[in-house]
Amino acid sequence: MVFVLILFSGILGIVVLDNAFTGGFKRRSGLDKISEVAIKSREYKTELDIPIEKKIFSFDGTLLSGFLYKAKKYSKVTVILIHGYKLTHREMLGFADFYVNTCGFNVLTPDLRGHGESGGEYISFGVKDREDIISWVEYIKQMMGENTKIILHGISMGAATALMTGAYNDENVMGIIADCPYASGKEMMKRKIKSRYKIGVNFLYWLLNVYVKVRCHFSMEDSEVLEYVEYIKCPVLYIHGSEDDEITPSNSYRLFEKTNSEKELYIVMGARHGESVFVEMDKYKRN
Repeated sequence: MVFVLILFSGILGIVVLDNAFTGGFKRRSGLDKISEVAIKSREYKTELDIPIEKKIFSFDGTLLSGFLYKAKKYSKVTVILIHGYKLTHREMLGFADFYVNTCGFNVLTPDLRGHGESGGEYISFGVKDREDIISWVEYIKQMMGENTKIILHGISMGAATALMTGAYNDENVMGIIADCPYASGKEMMKRKIKSRYKIGVNFLYWLLNVYVKVRCHFSMEDSEVLEYVEYIKCPVLYIHGSEDDEITPSNSYRLFEKTNSEKELYIVMGARHGESVFVEMDKYKRN
């Protein structure tokens, strides 16, 4: 009986630790909460044709899902739209509509691993996603030809992913648009820990990172976007809302300073996290 109680307690402890340390990394069948940005994105009326659904295997065998919208006339340019944390490709369809119907570009809207229709049990905060996007870049080159031009446009975690992907400097990637990216996944995680537990932040972060390495097979230490941007060679446009209190504008300022390629910083006054396109839609699109 004592042995059974000990075994039960051990299993319960593992479950509790798993939820405490990797709950934010686990895939969800749907959105945890429908944010105002998600609602606005899904309510946006598009004039897109039915996309071609594409499936590819990434570097580690994870099955990825994406949706390809072809331009009405031939175009050498394809935009890869990269969604944010615990969202899906659906939140990027307003951007897809603009790029296809106004700019005349092809658009690919992938679901990141751990999201939507793509495989993967855990969300990797850009660490594995950057290699997944490179897999999509290779796919586009096969589909559209070696002379194709590619733009990476990401929001929040998707923006961080786009920047980390840019450090590979694939010659077909002609530009990056990073809307409200974080500069350091490590710092972001520590802020979340501090807001919840107040004390022991460094120890709890260390413990979390050890657990994530074992359970999720990556390290938050590899999500330091600041360490990637200095190697980017293509032009980068940073966009950030002045009232973003989730990922503060200081993140884009720091990334902008560290970027050595051609760059521009566009601060949208009054916009909160992910809201820049809704606050200044016309100007946002012109940029």
